[in-house]
Amino acid sequence: SDLKASYSEIDVQRTKDGKYIINHDNTFKRLAGVSKKSTDLTLAEIKQLRIKDLFNKNRPSQQVATIEEFLDASKGRIGLLIELKGSTADEKMADDIIAMVKGRGMLGEVAVISLNYSLIKYIEENYPEVETGFLYFFSIGETSKIKADILIMEEREASARKIEKIQSMGKKAFVWTVNSEESIDRFVKSGVDGIITDHILALEEGIKRRDNRKDYEIFMDTFLEQYWP
Repeated sequence: SDLKASYSEIDVQRTKDGKYIINHDNTFKRLAGVSKKSTDLTLAEIKQLRIKDLFNKNRPSQQVATIEEFLDASKGRIGLLIELKGSTADEKMADDIIAMVKGRGMLGEVAVISLNYSLIKYIEENYPEVETGFLYFFSIGETSKIKADILIMEEREASARKIEKIQSMGKKAFVWTVNSEESIDRFVKSGVDGIITDHILALEEGIKRRDNRKDYEIFMDTFLEQYWP
């Protein structure tokens, strides 16, 4: 939140003993040197791991955060885009995460997102009060039929025409993951509602390079996952 981002995008996976932790990758190999999945380990075992800070190697390694810890740290400080991630993403995960969010009075601070459209439909049908976002690489068919509050396009999909069409349906148009200088310059000048990036400082510089337009929000992707606590 000190970097003026509106939201952090985080990825949730389930552990072997049914708990929920923040992890982007399929395994812990890249950040903790352990080639195991979240479903291979209990929460207690995962808490023994130490995650390297790839953005600042001078910072000490940290424990893997639980979703509860992340929610409590974020409440009132920064919004969350919570992605239901990977093979453990199912209706039970949606039920459990939404219960945690509602129990903390954070509905207005959270959107639940997924690449799995069946999960988005499940949430829309059972939790209409929850803001949802559908992540996709490309669209097939009529996007107006997509049941989600936010349509989150991969950057190659995000043409001006498609952005305008989404907004004409009363939905928000986000783009991910905007990391290169060329992409940053393109989308800070576009009509998109939200930009998801791994490189918030580079995006800030891109904003300085364009006009003073401020009517969209900036979202951090894995940035806060690496900068836990």
